[in-house]
Amino acid sequence: MGNKISISNYNFQNCIIISTFTEVEQHCHSSIDFQLDINSEISIINNTVLSHMRNLNQNKQPTAEVTYQPRIGSGDSHLTKRTKIILITITSLLILAGVTILIVSVSLRQARSKSTDSNARKVAKWDIHCRFDDAGKIQYLAGDVISGTIEILNNGLPELKLKSIDATLVGELDYTTEENISNRSTSSKHTLVVFEQWLIPRPVTNPGKIILPLGNHTWPFSIRLDHSLPPSIKKVNVSHPSIQYFIRVRMVRPEWYLMNLNKEFPIIIHRFSSSPAKVMAVEAEVKNRKDIQVYVKISKNVVAPGNKFVLDMELDNPKGIQIHHISAAFIQIWDIGDTKTERITLFNMHLEDTQRMRSKRFHRSFELYVPLRIPDTFSYILPDSRFRRPLVLHYALRVTVHASDNFSEIELTLPLVVTKTIQTVTDEY
Repeated sequence: MGNKISISNYNFQNCIIISTFTEVEQHCHSSIDFQLDINSEISIINNTVLSHMRNLNQNKQPTAEVTYQPRIGSGDSHLTKRTKIILITITSLLILAGVTILIVSVSLRQARSKSTDSNARKVAKWDIHCRFDDAGKIQYLAGDVISGTIEILNNGLPELKLKSIDATLVGELDYTTEENISNRSTSSKHTLVVFEQWLIPRPVTNPGKIILPLGNHTWPFSIRLDHSLPPSIKKVNVSHPSIQYFIRVRMVRPEWYLMNLNKEFPIIIHRFSSSPAKVMAVEAEVKNRKDIQVYVKISKNVVAPGNKFVLDMELDNPKGIQIHHISAAFIQIWDIGDTKTERITLFNMHLEDTQRMRSKRFHRSFELYVPLRIPDTFSYILPDSRFRRPLVLHYALRVTVHASDNFSEIELTLPLVVTKTIQTVTDEY
């Protein structure tokens, strides 16, 4: 049943009161999230309206009877003072919670930063050095002796506890492989240890309980490099293979939460073949279905970086097919075990006076230069038993006859040996 309210004067002012009364109740019914007491809200409004009606009746104005039927709806055009206070209170609580979370987050970051700084200060109290007997020397020949001292400095910890101390001479080969998966090419980087040898003996008694008091601690070392070691090789390109050597010192802490200290000291190894290279002539001949016949020859297959060599070429073209040009490319070839073969073009050039030829017979010699800074040809047995073939670095000259007809293109390859060794053995022809 609705509440009956007597109103002495049903005028514009009374309508405003009734409208306000209805809208407030609608808002109270719709504000479920705040869990307001609707009956209490209605009681407050009833008392307000009745009080106003009494004031009007004191003026002896006629009364009108209005029946108020509560409705449940969604009204948000006007809010009571109490509702506003509740909204403001909840908003303030949310803001306060956000500020609290922000303060806690900043405090945690500062705590982590202080912890990191503390660990850094602890690490700074100990360090590693590798001092070579030949001061400042980092380049060696395969077969040389490398000697020096590993020095560990403990400048601030009364007892530096270590799980292990390792010092090794390491050689690593980095290379990249590519494969097509679902018509997409993906590349993977690989690191292969080609050489590793201990420089200081590993602890045998009480492993994991090494204690270094304050001061400097030294371990002398001496090692002779194997004559067969491959040389240090820089990358020609990011994806190309490379070989690097370094002395690696590792100090492992027994506590998992303490930072280990690793340091690497790079060295460069050059290789000169101890056995003389065998010099011989190399040649190749190809005839295609257009009857274009090409013959190429290099009289000495052993070449030295920075030196020149002679390419002799003969071409028979009985049908007079136009030759667009003839090119020569110097190729570096990596055979990494049985997993990968990589070909790197060190230079590719058009041979002189070979553009747009229709000559039926062509014979000429060309002088070409070997790239200056390239490693010698070598073959090395990899220590990893998974590789059935050795690591081989070799070279070739690729000659290509580019005819105007794409189907008439001819390619010939001549193997070359690159070495800095002066001694050679020549075959007589």
